[in-house]
Amino acid sequence: MKRVIQGLFISFLFIGILAPQVSGCVGRILTLAISNSPDQQIMGAILSVYINERTGTTVKLTHPGDIQACHQAVLSGQANMYINYLKPAERILGLKKTENNPQRLYVLVSQGFLDRFKLVWLKPLGYKGPLTSSLTPGKDASLAAPVVSVETLRKFPVLDRLINKLGGRIDSNTLEGLEGSTKGQGTKKAARDFLKALRLI
Repeated sequence: MKRVIQGLFISFLFIGILAPQVSGCVGRILTLAISNSPDQQIMGAILSVYINERTGTTVKLTHPGDIQACHQAVLSGQANMYINYLKPAERILGLKKTENNPQRLYVLVSQGFLDRFKLVWLKPLGYKGPLTSSLTPGKDASLAAPVVSVETLRKFPVLDRLINKLGGRIDSNTLEGLEGSTKGQGTKKAARDFLKALRLI
C-alpha cells in the first residue's frame, strides 16, 4: 500500500512539473494586427484558429488600418504581431537600393527589422501581397510573412516554431480557394477546415 501511495505521489509530482510546460499558454491573449485586404482577413482567421487550437492562447484580432498602422501597433505594444510584405518593409526601412532577389531582400529586411525595431520576420507564407479584393497581386506585390516582436517570443517561446510550419504552404491559388470557401461557410470555418486538411490541428 505504501508503495502504491509513493507511486501516486511521484506521478502527481511529475504531472505537476510538466503541466506548466504543456499548458503555459492556456488562458493567455495574443493580439494580431491585420489590415482590411482579403489576404489579411483570411490569414488572420488561419493564425487565430491555429494558435488557439495548438496552444490554448486566445488570439484577438485588431484592425488599426494599413500595413504602416499595423507596424506601429506592434511597435507601440498595442499588438504582438502582424503580417507584412517585403516591398512595404523595404520602404519602412528606407532602403535606397531596391533588391530584386526575394531571398536576398528577405535577409536584408529581416535583419533590418531585428536591429532597428526588435521585430522578428518568420518564414514567408508562400503568396505575394497585399492582395486586392479580387485576390490579384498588384505591381507592388511581394512575399508575405508574419512579423512578431522579440518580447512576444520571450513570452510565447514556441510561437515562432509553430507559425513557421505554415511557411510556404499558402500560395495565391490556395488563398483564392480559401476566399471562395469563406463565402459559403464563413472565414473561421474555412480556416479550420484548411488547417485540418494540412493536419496542423
